[in-house]
Amino acid sequence: MQFERVMINKPAILLITGVFSILAIYASALQPDSNAVDEQLQINKEAFLRGSNEQIRITAAGLLLESNNPRARDTLISVLSDVNQPAARLALCKAIAGDTKDKIPNKEQLIEPLLNFLSSAKDAELRTVAEALLVFRYEAIEMPLRKIVLDPANPIEVRLNGVFALRLQRDMRAIVWLIKLLGDAESQIVNAASEALNSLGIPAVGTDEATRRQMIDEIQRIGKDEFLRYWEVRQGYEKQIAALKEQREWWKQKYMASIDELYTMYGGDESARTKFLASRLSSTEAEIRLWALAKVTQWWVGTEPKTRLLAELGPSLIKLISDQNREVRLNTAKLLALMSELDSSSVLLEQIKVEPDDAVRTEQFIALGQVCRFAFSPKSPIKLDESIRKETLDLAVQYLESADPFKSQKGAEVIRNLLEFGGLADDQAEIYLIALAKRYENENQSQALSGSLLNSMAALCGQSSYNARAVRLYERFFVEALSNESDPVREAAVNGLINIDKSAALRQLRNDHVNDKNINIRRQLIALAEEVGTIDDLTWLVEKINANSEGPLAWRAMMSIFEHSSAATINEWIPKLEERSLAGARMISFLELAERKASADARTEMLRSIRYKLASRYIEAADLTRAAEYLGNLLRDDTDQNRRRQLRAELMSVYINAGNLKAAGLLVANRLLEADISAESPLAKVIDDYIKNPNGAIEPSALLEELSKIDARTAGDRPKWKMQLTGWAKYLASIPKPAPEPQEANQPDFMKTS
Repeated sequence: MQFERVMINKPAILLITGVFSILAIYASALQPDSNAVDEQLQINKEAFLRGSNEQIRITAAGLLLESNNPRARDTLISVLSDVNQPAARLALCKAIAGDTKDKIPNKEQLIEPLLNFLSSAKDAELRTVAEALLVFRYEAIEMPLRKIVLDPANPIEVRLNGVFALRLQRDMRAIVWLIKLLGDAESQIVNAASEALNSLGIPAVGTDEATRRQMIDEIQRIGKDEFLRYWEVRQGYEKQIAALKEQREWWKQKYMASIDELYTMYGGDESARTKFLASRLSSTEAEIRLWALAKVTQWWVGTEPKTRLLAELGPSLIKLISDQNREVRLNTAKLLALMSELDSSSVLLEQIKVEPDDAVRTEQFIALGQVCRFAFSPKSPIKLDESIRKETLDLAVQYLESADPFKSQKGAEVIRNLLEFGGLADDQAEIYLIALAKRYENENQSQALSGSLLNSMAALCGQSSYNARAVRLYERFFVEALSNESDPVREAAVNGLINIDKSAALRQLRNDHVNDKNINIRRQLIALAEEVGTIDDLTWLVEKINANSEGPLAWRAMMSIFEHSSAATINEWIPKLEERSLAGARMISFLELAERKASADARTEMLRSIRYKLASRYIEAADLTRAAEYLGNLLRDDTDQNRRRQLRAELMSVYINAGNLKAAGLLVANRLLEADISAESPLAKVIDDYIKNPNGAIEPSALLEELSKIDARTAGDRPKWKMQLTGWAKYLASIPKPAPEPQEANQPDFMKTS
């Protein structure tokens, strides 16, 4: 191929070059500045993640959704999977749901993260994310949504969320799938699908395959357009219903507030309050009956007088046992469990036989157990027929044998309560005792339940009328359970052994369980030692006295044991406790006990030693009055002159530090009656040291003045003492006195304060 040679002159070349330059400048002007784009993106992102209110977050999310910047989309997808950003996730879903003009580019990228969010959504999140999915064509979400609903490997909560999302889809194919779900193997899915269809005005008349096929054919027969028209009408109807419900709720709250205020006005008028509550307990509105039940409960558990409550409200409460409203029956049962003094046993028993709701029936059974326990207690004014006890116990066995841990626990508790006070022949009682043992042996799923069952067995080994039979049946279980890793089980085992024989239990348990990893067990054993401990328990208790959690309990247990110990034992423990630097208050209480023991046994040397230790402890505790009392008694009773000299010096120190000048003077006067006081005597050294190094409340001059008042005749015969008085007087006179504060009147004008 040959090309023609084209000749372009110089002016033409210049023209073309200029045009291209202008185009380049124009093109660059059209390109946004990258820094400005990044800055705006950051502003939008910050408002989206941390906006001060929801509207700001929704607006910012909308701007990020409409952005073509890949980083904006990455931020949104990341937030949808971030459980730590709940407010931002909801704002994003609302912004997506508000895209009525299809402004979001590549919005299919959001389907997968939205469906992941749907799988984990809870409460208000669920509707919000389900409404966000409505902006997509049903074809785009049908397959992944079906996988969420139909996959049996998904948790039931995830599948139910998918059913809810199908319920909101404005597509006939979603309705078809809801109908198909009526045949699902999981009852919760069937119920959810049925509820969804009913909410759309499509009665779920049956779950068999033929009925489902007929329903699907009918839906498909009406066609897509007719279905959409029907949908729009239905949605409008639902909005009206929602508005009416909201209005009704507002009025209900206003009414409830008004009756609450009226009830409060009655104050302490018991008669008026009972009449007011009685009328509300018989209200035709369930909400009012529930309100009244709450007030009765509050009154019953409170401290206000309730003398008229049982008599005047009891009949109304018993009627509510069979109320048509489930919540009323449930709350009535819970209240009656607290009001065991109200004889509701026969009505409860009959209602349990016909009660359709399992949770309500269980609460009624619990209430029946409490009522029967009170009725069959020795001092109860209620007299029930023995057949009620028998029926209740048989019912308790049914609950005991339940696989539900809560029911089984309550069954065991009722058996324990009804056997506590006797009333059955031994062979009849043993039937229920054995039932407890078998249930415990068969339990291998819940350690908490095992512990609870063992606790009921432990209680029956205590004060119950059948404790001998219970011990024979249960003791081996307690021993075996001591090696169980579960804390509740070991605790119950310890309780059982203690209930059988406290002293034997302590001897058995102190070998391996005083340092059990469970603090409750350690405390149980310390408390047991306080009650039945012996000197053999002091060794392990003393190791705990400085522990923060167990120290006070351990010390109290030791003191209890010391109370019943001999003086010799206590004397043996004095140096052991001193080695442990026992806290002052504890050591003083122990020494005071030791003093009483030594005094009772006339152990003179022990008593003298203890009193001296007590004096020292009181000095440390700054209780100088008690210290002086003990030192004075020791000085009075001691005949050893060396000890007396030392005691006299210590007593003088206490008097001086306590500011007791008269006692100090009397102590010196009494000594002077016996002999002169030389400078080398301990007593003189204490006085000399204080005068030259005062560290108390007494001025040295005041002390010297008091000592100088001692009878001159006594002092005159004591030249050594008189010489010391003279020396101390000279010493004090030689100490320069501080210059007096200058008087302002004598100051020059320039030094005076203004």
